[in-house]
Amino acid sequence: MIHLSFVQRANGTTIKTLDFNAGGRIVAGNFTPQTGGEKETVMDAFDLFISGGNAAGLQAKVREIEAMLAFAKAHPRGPEGVWVLYSPDSGITAWQSRLSDGALLMDERIGALWRESKTRAQVVFERGNYWETQEPVTLLLSNGTVTEQTAAPIDNCQDSGHDLYAEIGADQVTGVLPTPAILSFGNTQDDETLLDQLTVGIFQADGLNTPPTPGSLIFEGTGSADVTCSSETYQTVSWASDTEALLKSWTLASGAFLQKRFQAVVRMRTASAYTDLRLKVKLLAGGIVIAETRWSLVPTGFEHTSIGSLTIPPYPLGEALNLGNLTLGLYGKRASGAGSFGLDFLILLPQDGWRRYGAISGLAYGETLIDDPVRQVLVTAYGAGSWKVTHMGQGGDPLMLKPGVKNILYFLQDEMDGDAPIGRTGSVSVKIHPRRLTV
Repeated sequence: MIHLSFVQRANGTTIKTLDFNAGGRIVAGNFTPQTGGEKETVMDAFDLFISGGNAAGLQAKVREIEAMLAFAKAHPRGPEGVWVLYSPDSGITAWQSRLSDGALLMDERIGALWRESKTRAQVVFERGNYWETQEPVTLLLSNGTVTEQTAAPIDNCQDSGHDLYAEIGADQVTGVLPTPAILSFGNTQDDETLLDQLTVGIFQADGLNTPPTPGSLIFEGTGSADVTCSSETYQTVSWASDTEALLKSWTLASGAFLQKRFQAVVRMRTASAYTDLRLKVKLLAGGIVIAETRWSLVPTGFEHTSIGSLTIPPYPLGEALNLGNLTLGLYGKRASGAGSFGLDFLILLPQDGWRRYGAISGLAYGETLIDDPVRQVLVTAYGAGSWKVTHMGQGGDPLMLKPGVKNILYFLQDEMDGDAPIGRTGSVSVKIHPRRLTV
């Protein structure tokens, strides 16, 4: 026997359940859910035999179904709503899909049955075009510090002693459809500094292509020693006039970048005090510029500066071809003329998906920022079962993980005073509700 039921929930708590093979309700015939396509919703229907014991009982059972469908229509999203639970065998765990509309169509030939406190009807409903697990699944994470653990430590730079990424293996995200990442990021920096901005980027290793190593996304400034900088080095870059100047260039092996989008972010050794400093990056083949960002004004008082995005390689080639070594150049200028700053590193932050969280009050040591797009919750946990709001979504969309491939998450952290120390620490864990088209 199949399992088929409607469940009404509020804030994650089940308020009411209608089991369509119990309590005087029996599914008549077979129910085969429709397969979702490119549309966001699917229309499904099943025939139902209802027995009420008496006229009042029958009416009550009919009204229960109508009320549930009306509630679903009034709450198509958000913390309150109605989900259909289905399994082709009652002995198998049911999967769920959210309802957004529906109707109970009464059989026109119900006269004789109604007098016996029975009736036939058809339940027609609109739902999401996918099925997902009722409970979230915790994914295993790996980086240079841990291997397939439920939580991974995160630093604020990528060198021999620090990791700013967490890799999710190709076998971790099951199903057939991209699914939202339920991200938990804990502040493990044991001091009084508060986490302000948290930026997350995703690289998805499509097909058989090998993703770039985390270290190959980092382009270091070199020449001067400083243990507070990535790889314990930085470089003083300077310019002599108000015209565009090449500050630093690096060789970029383009083969692993897979024609994806990357956001260029610079970390300065100390925050810039200039009010008119602008930066950009260019991608060159030999001496020919093949792509570049727009000029970005560097905000004063911040060590991390985003300076635009590039697709690498920049042209639609039809497939991921290796164009060999390219040159990545960092350029700067000031309207008022000469200047300099200490360059720690430039990172190319992957943008297969990205999300930025900005602080309202800041995340303190021991607190955990939780982004749950499934429940549409962005909240901070502290203490034992206590909640508050410390952050808001500042840019990007919910992080979507692709099934069957490696999903690599990269993190950049900023403090409330604009500092971005490389040794700043966090801990990340990720859950998902796997999604598929059929159960």
